[in-house]
Amino acid sequence: MFITKMAQDLEEVVVGDKTFRIVSELGKGGQAVVKKAYDSASRKKVALKIMWKEFVSQRQRERMLHNVKIEITAMRNLRHQNIIQLYGYDLSSTYKNRECIVLVQELAKCGELFEYVQHTGGFEDLLAKKIFKDLMSGLDACHRAGVAHRDLKPENILLDKKYCIKIADFGFVNFFRNNETQEERRMRTRLGTRTYMAPEIELTRNYTQAVDIWSSGVILFILCSGYPPFKEPQDGDWFFNKLDRRKYQMFWAAHERRFTFPDVVKPLVEGMLCTNPDNRWTAQDCLNCEWMTNGEELEERDYRITMQDRRDRIDAIRNQARPVENEQTPSATRMANIKKGGNANRALEDEKEGVVVFEAAQMLNNSWRDRLRDIENEGSLREVFGLMAEENPKLSSLAEVEIINLEATLEHLHTLVSSSDVQQCIELDDEKANEMLELMRSTLSDRPWDPIFQQYINLENDFPLELHDKWVKPTLFSFDTMLGYGLLCVLLAEFAEGKGEMEVDPDNRTIDLTFETEKTQEIPTDETCEAFEEITVDVVLTIRFSLYRVERDGELIGNKLLVQQVSQDFAAQDDFKWIVNEIASMDDFIVARIDPE
Repeated sequence: MFITKMAQDLEEVVVGDKTFRIVSELGKGGQAVVKKAYDSASRKKVALKIMWKEFVSQRQRERMLHNVKIEITAMRNLRHQNIIQLYGYDLSSTYKNRECIVLVQELAKCGELFEYVQHTGGFEDLLAKKIFKDLMSGLDACHRAGVAHRDLKPENILLDKKYCIKIADFGFVNFFRNNETQEERRMRTRLGTRTYMAPEIELTRNYTQAVDIWSSGVILFILCSGYPPFKEPQDGDWFFNKLDRRKYQMFWAAHERRFTFPDVVKPLVEGMLCTNPDNRWTAQDCLNCEWMTNGEELEERDYRITMQDRRDRIDAIRNQARPVENEQTPSATRMANIKKGGNANRALEDEKEGVVVFEAAQMLNNSWRDRLRDIENEGSLREVFGLMAEENPKLSSLAEVEIINLEATLEHLHTLVSSSDVQQCIELDDEKANEMLELMRSTLSDRPWDPIFQQYINLENDFPLELHDKWVKPTLFSFDTMLGYGLLCVLLAEFAEGKGEMEVDPDNRTIDLTFETEKTQEIPTDETCEAFEEITVDVVLTIRFSLYRVERDGELIGNKLLVQQVSQDFAAQDDFKWIVNEIASMDDFIVARIDPE
């Protein structure tokens, strides 16, 4: 297998006698990336799962190759309309000069089920029934073949161009039955996604394919209501506790303060979320239940129309109007003047065809600190002091000031922010020390200089942005902006202060904001379910901001900011959209926006 670069700027991937041209990125994780591609001969569209062969030890390498071979064997054995198909693979490939394994798979062009539930809410009864039936049909085919998926969740359930359900991502798959001897074995590895993980995986490390039924039961609950049945499968969770103790009346009474479940669905959920795996329903039990067999079905045409409507609603959120400009802060006014070509006293290096990228080195820098950082001896230091005296007459005697500790002054003066620290280096009274610091505080962004600004400047210089093009997977929210990576860090840090935590990942040019909040929910006070009380539920929301540069004909025209929710807490959906709109309403954010041409 080899990869070349085409004149049309499309990469070619050759697997056996077939050549695939990569079109865009569908998703990526720590050790893999999924690309949309097409067969250059037949034009058939496919998904390429590319897994990096980079290991810290030989044991890790052997384990990874062993797991991939199981994944390939399982997918080759599974031929079902509700399971993603494997067309081909290569165990010894190279992509972007990195050794990798490539799986050529069926393309599901309408995305993840997760996105539809996350952004449009719970599904109507017949719609949920249609999707769940297809999911169970695919899972039943897996279990009949002796295959356990072990990571079922809405992100791993895809939809093709006709919105047909496809079970995908068999990276955690394993065989629980020898198809020749029919002997079954138990599995022990702890894996999966916490919200959908069956309790026996954590408790016993000794489990069967019934873990897939548990995960599907959580998915069914989410399909119907738009939120999960519990936060975590542990006894301290009130809702899980009621399931575990079979106090179903209390479980449903609490949930139906928010959403009314059809009575015919409740026994199905209870059977799938039975904490004793020996008594848990099978896929066939689910398909034969009253809800699945009562004759009420959604016509295929109506199903597609309904799903297309939900897809249109997601697109509408992406394209929604942005907040209007309010009265601007001094920082935003300064940025607006630069954007219009004003402030001729200070040039910006990356101004091209009237478009400015607000880089940290310009917006967050202080020229006096730059000069003080570069001095190497007392003579140079006093020269800078003289220039500061020319700038501010109140510092007229600064060039002759007594230097208390020359070594400390040369090394640290450019980093100091308090008058008392300055006075430990040079002999100044409080008034003159503050006047000196006033000169050292100004930045082009009109924010007082902060020591962390230099870190942001270094990040921006050391980690240039990657190009935003057709390879990059779109997110719910995106903005064309003139913000550089450093200034974006500053804006998000200001927003998160006192509200949440910020984590910067310069390697991937991302910034995560994490917020913790509490939401109240009513639960019955006893088994009569006649009286209710409120409990608080912890909600964690993590939002990821990814910044890319945008070029046209090789010229920089601005940056692209992609925003997505990476935490899986459905209770945080409204908070996510509210926070993104609040950030988009910040003055500097508005000024830095690039309006569509």
